[in-house]
Amino acid sequence: MRPLGLRLLYHPAAVAVHHHRVSVDEYARRMALVAPAERSFARAHPEVPPYFHRRLSTAVAAPQARGRGARLAGVVPPGVPWLGPRVWASAEAYFGQRLAPAFLAAWDAADVGSRVHG
Repeated sequence: MRPLGLRLLYHPAAVAVHHHRVSVDEYARRMALVAPAERSFARAHPEVPPYFHRRLSTAVAAPQARGRGARLAGVVPPGVPWLGPRVWASAEAYFGQRLAPAFLAAWDAADVGSRVHG
């Protein structure tokens, strides 16, 4: 891209905002792409627990989340005393349960012939 005039500079104090909106369904599709990569990493490094597999397996095994925290997370920061941690735990449970099926199906599809599980 340099011939077209693009210069990419790095500055350690730089801050950026990502304005691209992502739906839960789009994110679930992305997580289905992450699963085989994490599965491959888990196969190569069984001493490192698979982060997303562990989180999403736990989420899907929990009681069904209603999504109240997901609706409030946009207006209640995690640092708000008492309420913030509750809202964000609820939101994480809800979104984890929404993302888990796509991720776990892709994980299982990548699991052919292997026994590593988080």
